[in-house]
Parts: sequence; C-alpha cells; structure tokens
Amino acid sequence: MQRHAGPAQSPLARAVRLAAYAHLSGVASEFIADLVERCGIANSFPDPRDAALPQGFHKRLSAQRFFKFCLSFRGHLCKMALFPGDRRNRMTDKELDQKKRRLLVAATSVAGGFAAGATAVPFVASMLPSERAKAAGAPVEADIGNLAPGEMMRVEWRGKPVWIVRRTPEMLATLKDTNDKVADPNSVRVRDLTPDYARNEHRSIKPEYLVVVGICTHLGCSPVDKFKAQAEAFESDWKGGFYCPCHGSLFDLSGRVYKNKPAPDNLPVPPHQYVSDTKLLIGEDAKGA
Repeated sequence: MQRHAGPAQSPLARAVRLAAYAHLSGVASEFIADLVERCGIANSFPDPRDAALPQGFHKRLSAQRFFKFCLSFRGHLCKMALFPGDRRNRMTDKELDQKKRRLLVAATSVAGGFAAGATAVPFVASMLPSERAKAAGAPVEADIGNLAPGEMMRVEWRGKPVWIVRRTPEMLATLKDTNDKVADPNSVRVRDLTPDYARNEHRSIKPEYLVVVGICTHLGCSPVDKFKAQAEAFESDWKGGFYCPCHGSLFDLSGRVYKNKPAPDNLPVPPHQYVSDTKLLIGEDAKGA
C-alpha cells in the first residue's frame, strides 16, 4: 500500500507527527494536538483516517512509547511550544545564551556604574573641608563677580567675619584726605596684621577691593559700615569708613584706625589671593599663608 507523500521532515518533526497520530485519551492527546497546532505544522499532517495509511499504524505507537518520546524530546517540545513557527525562525541555544550574556553584561555594567557613583560621592565629599576645618583655618573662596561698586559682602573665615568692599574711585580718593587723621597710615606698627602686599595706602592687592577682618582691634566688637561721606555725630568731617558704636573707634575706607581712639591698631588684612578676576581665595596667599 502506498504511503502518504509529504514534504521532507526532520527527525523531530517526524516524531511529533507520529505522536499526534496516536489514539491517546484524556490530557495527553489534547496536549499533543495543542502543541502541534501552536507549532504551525498541523496542516502538513495527513489525516489519520486516510485509507492510504498502512493497516495497524495506530496500534504500533503505544502509550508507553509516547511517554518515552516525551521524556527524550521534552526540551525540544517546550522550545517548539514557546517559539512557534518554522524551525528556521526559532532561536538556537547559542543565540539564547548570547542574548542572556549581553543582558547580564548590560545589567552588571549599570549596577557597577551606580555603585561606583555611590562610592565616589562620599569619598569626594570627605576630601572637601568640613565646617570644623573651615573654622580651624581652611581657605574660603568668595565669588565677587556680582559685587557692585560701593557695596560690601561678608564671608566667614576661621569663625571671623571678613568684609570685602568694592570701592569706587570717589571712595579711593578720600584715602589721601585721611592720611593725616589715621594713627598708622602705612600699616607698619604691627606688621602681623597686614601682609607685605597690603602695606600701601589702599591696603589691598587691587586698589578697588578692600579685604579686612571685621573685628575691632579694641575689644573685639563689630564695627558698622558708614560709607557715605557726610557730617556725623561722631565726626563732623567724616569721609566714610567704619564706626564702632561700642567705644567710638573710627576706621577709614582702608580700615586704618583714627588717632586718639580706643582701638590701637588697624583692622587686620587676612591672607588672600585672586584665583581669577571674579574669585577670591581667603586664608591663603601666594606664599601659602
């Protein structure tokens, strides 16, 4: 008797085809039928009732052989059910392994990046000066880019207030008028209070900017700024500067103390340097003070 002619089948396809022909009952037959349908090869099967099939065909594949077949090809059956369609369009084990490997590499790379960042942030932060270190003397950077002429800004260094005044040409012109009124016009009486680069009439590196510690040299009071040149109750011919209301000490616009006042010395000039046109480093100069 002539067998049914069909397209060439792989050994696995033939095994599934024979299993589908078996007259099984219950869940097993339904499973095979569903599997064959999902694999998309049901249409290539001849009808089991076809008279062209050999006699006794259905009896040659027993239930025991079917279950042995399922055990032998269980991996392939699951793969066929999960990836239906033509065999050529299904992923191979090698392709699956490569995809998993790429996914794992990407996941571990991202996780490693986050871990490195989380580790680096506290490490870098630990290298920055703490508040205690700043109070102990760590340099402090001040941005003077937005400081307008005639204005003053305050920063803290070693727990002390530091005043930065941007003087106008008119304010600088008053310094010549106060030379005869101040006790130490050249800042030489106590050299530790004024660095060498600030021992001049304007007591600064750049004439425009005054940098002084805002603490009165008398008893440590904090003077107030009185920049406007006008008659004041404490000085009729006031040219502008700083006034200490506690005991009446006066300082001109360079921080030089007036004669015959309670304060014995000029306002201290802290070590400082310019790191750029708009950045001032207080607490450190070119000599590493």
